[in-house]
Amino acid sequence: MSEYMWGGCGDDLGSLKNEADDHLKKKCKWSEDDIKRLKDEIDGMIYFDDLILGGCKFYALRMARDVKVKEITKCKGYKKGTDGSDLTFEDFEDMDGGGVKGQKQVQFLCPKMNHVSMDERFAMRTPHIYKKFKFAYTKGIVDDDGDITPFYY
Repeated sequence: MSEYMWGGCGDDLGSLKNEADDHLKKKCKWSEDDIKRLKDEIDGMIYFDDLILGGCKFYALRMARDVKVKEITKCKGYKKGTDGSDLTFEDFEDMDGGGVKGQKQVQFLCPKMNHVSMDERFAMRTPHIYKKFKFAYTKGIVDDDGDITPFYY
């Protein structure tokens, strides 16, 4: 913790942030007293038991203990709850095994093009696209020793 969260909260640039505290406050509506009580039970810091890391802003965390918050999932570009489904830890396990998660989203081309139809007079429309999410590293070539050679310099 002293190496990666030197300030204790992850506010400094380059430090890691423990998302459990924020998740308990915002999503689960826990009070500061509830969070403090849980921290006392588990010796200081709320932690997760499992992690699937697909890249920056693309991960899933899971608690195996009997706590109100079980999972936190983050996937850049995925709109939570827009089609009635949120990503789960199991979705990340599937993507980690080569699977693809898709979602229908509104496509914003530009304000006029999004709403005015050129071929249907006085018609309003909102085009949709099907966006796919999968684990793929597209920043460069990863060598056996872990070094990365960028595709573009």
